[in-house]
Amino acid sequence: MPACVDCAHFDMRSAGPEIARQGMGYCKSIPITKGAFVTATYARECERFKPASAETVAKRHAILKPKEPACS
Repeated sequence: MPACVDCAHFDMRSAGPEIARQGMGYCKSIPITKGAFVTATYARECERFKPASAETVAKRHAILKPKEPACS
């Protein structure tokens, strides 16, 4: 089952960097309501799903990947 991160309708950029780093974004196929975000990695069955390009999906996964803690 696909997740929103794999869909062309998923938009992390418009949600802003803080929201994107938390793994959330907007779905362009539903009306945007302030504060109404969808989770990037939750697998769901969606009739509006449209696969995003492999390049786009790879970039999104890179943003969502946990960062290594800096050594002090």
